[in-house]
Order: sequence, then C-alpha cells, then structure tokens
Amino acid sequence: MINSKDCISIIIVGTIWGCTNPFMKKGSEDEEAKNISANNQSIEEGKESVSFLQGIIQSLSKFRRCSVFVPYLLNQSGSLFYYKLLATSDLSNAIPTCNALAMVFSFLTSFLLGERLDKPIQAVLGSLLVTGGVIVCMFAAAEDDANADAAQLLAKSGEEEL
Repeated sequence: MINSKDCISIIIVGTIWGCTNPFMKKGSEDEEAKNISANNQSIEEGKESVSFLQGIIQSLSKFRRCSVFVPYLLNQSGSLFYYKLLATSDLSNAIPTCNALAMVFSFLTSFLLGERLDKPIQAVLGSLLVTGGVIVCMFAAAEDDANADAAQLLAKSGEEEL
C-alpha cells in the first residue's frame, strides 16, 4: 500500500514532469522554426547539409534560452523526487502512477497553453484509460497486501495452537 509521503511524492513528480514538458516544447518551437528555415536556405543555395557536430551544437544551443532551460531544470528536479520515490515505495505502483499523472498533467497544461490537438476525444479517452489502468494496479496491490496480512495472521494463529 502507498503511504501518504509516497502519494505526495507521486503527485509532485507527475505534476512537475507533466507541466514542464509542454513548456519545454513551446520554448524550443521558435528556435526549431528558425533552424528549419536556415537549413532550407542553405540547401537551396547548394551548401552541404548540417554535420553531426553542428546538429549537436544546435541542440545544445536551445538551453541558452530561459524558455527551455528553466522548464528543463524543473523537470530534472522532478526526476530527483522520482529517484527518492523509487528508493522508498512500491515500484509496481509508483512507476506507472507517476507516468500516468505526467501524461494527464501534460495534456491539461498543453490545453491551457492553447495547444490544440487533432483528435482531442482520443487524447481524453487515452488519459482516462491510463488512469483507469493505474487504479486497477493500485487495487491489485492493495488486495495483495491484504492477502499477505491474512496469511501472516493465519501463520501466527497456527503457531500459537502448537
């Protein structure tokens, strides 16, 4: 069973991961548009395509922008909470719950930022199915805990009778 500290950590991780992903995407979109237009111009002018090293440098240059760097740092702080959570909680519940919450919060944050989906009904349905799957996992883990407790009680009562 998940205790209250683990539950709070799961919510924090899911919220941080889910809310920062759309901000990183939005922050890097402007830079990508500039790079695409520059690459198209260089191809039209007959210049060679971007080398591997230039591609890495362009990718790393995105982190110079606060609109990418700050959400990235927040996202990594969520990863620190996640590693702490992995050390202290039941992995079969913590991992899918964090990822499901991240997906739901990412969907909500994207919607609030004005990003429109091609198929919103499918996105909502997918979020509901993932959330339902996590709930099933949690109930199964709670049932396993209850069965283990009952088995321990039976074992103790059997020892007392001897």
